Amino acid sequence: MKPFSIKIVIFFVSFVLSLLIMPLRGGYVSIGSLTAFPLAILAYLVLYFLLTFVLLRWKGRQLKPLNITVLILIGSSLLELPASILEWKATIISFLDLPCRWIAIFTAYFFYHWSAYNLRKFILLLLYAIFGLWVVLRGFDLWSNKLTFGTFTGKVTEKEQPEDIFLEDNSGSEVSINSLAGKYILLNFWSSTCGYCFAEFPDLQKLYEQKQFDDNIKIYSVHCYLKDFDEDYITGRELLVKRNYSFPVLSINMREPVLKMLEVTRFPTVLIFDPQRQLVFRGTLDFAEEYLQTITK
Repeated sequence: MKPFSIKIVIFFVSFVLSLLIMPLRGGYVSIGSLTAFPLAILAYLVLYFLLTFVLLRWKGRQLKPLNITVLILIGSSLLELPASILEWKATIISFLDLPCRWIAIFTAYFFYHWSAYNLRKFILLLLYAIFGLWVVLRGFDLWSNKLTFGTFTGKVTEKEQPEDIFLEDNSGSEVSINSLAGKYILLNFWSSTCGYCFAEFPDLQKLYEQKQFDDNIKIYSVHCYLKDFDEDYITGRELLVKRNYSFPVLSINMREPVLKMLEVTRFPTVLIFDPQRQLVFRGTLDFAEEYLQTITK
């Protein structure tokens, strides 16, 4: 096979691999607790490392190894790099994919290039494995939380917020945040159209059962209902009772300005208020559990 044809094959294989991995982002496939973007990043890290190393072993003597590496790099980035540049805000959630691909490719290049240095190769693989596990298990969550809620871990310090926030109980009566039991209050805001909210409810139920008799921390879910969908203050309670969840349910009209003021713009969103009813956390349930652990300690 002529060198030019080999280059075309290398580029094409790299490009096709990026296409094959991309659907994993949709969350339709899971391995254990890994799904969507973390699973796709894991696939990029493993498969592009293997692809680069195999191609270097295959044609590393016929073509310059660095040229092979660059071709793989271009093939892996051709589809998404232009979109990431032109539509930065719309594609920023997937930005970590590209650097992880590049790191996988160049790690394989140095692993091949250092064939006579076993210690270097061992250290390189060890660091690469640590980096990969951190990105997949922790790094992407931090990145996603930063993009969605403005902080990596959810901890916030609000200088201005309403003196009190009013929600509705199961009878439709107003209930203020200040009147709720518990020194710390965790509110899990959700909507009936949010599939991920329902997928997260088992974790919320488990956390509620752990903290049910803890006077320092009280947990409530807040159904944000839409009158346009014929929903009201009782809709959320009915939906959860059918699914055998026992955590308390409060409600609020999704059109209430206070939600925008609290920056509850997506679902689910978890807020935690301290004993002075100042907002101290805004983020996901996973990070909220970590924050509650710091309170317990």
